[in-house]
Amino acid sequence: KEKNYAIQEIKENIKTLECDVTKIHQNLKSIGQEIYYLYDAMTKSSESSTSELSSAEEAYIIEEKLRESVFTLLNKVIHVNKKSVMGKKSRNNQCKTAGQLALSLLRI
Repeated sequence: KEKNYAIQEIKENIKTLECDVTKIHQNLKSIGQEIYYLYDAMTKSSESSTSELSSAEEAYIIEEKLRESVFTLLNKVIHVNKKSVMGKKSRNNQCKTAGQLALSLLRI
């Protein structure tokens, strides 16, 4: 009985670790995308002299691109999570729902 309990505990820990790794991977991708867009915006703004209005428009466009890329990444992560967690029930499942992930990413 103890052996079965230990095996079950290990399985649950592995599921939790998979979830954590998926979240970390997704966060790293979104941070990388944000750095890319910020660097691109800084490079473009230093190359040409632009008015404040066009800088604001450029910032808005960059933010929209970032949101699109975040949602694209989010959909990929959700797809991976569904494949790895589908049909497997864990009492301590720490995976966030799609809505929670989207809200947390939009706060970045």
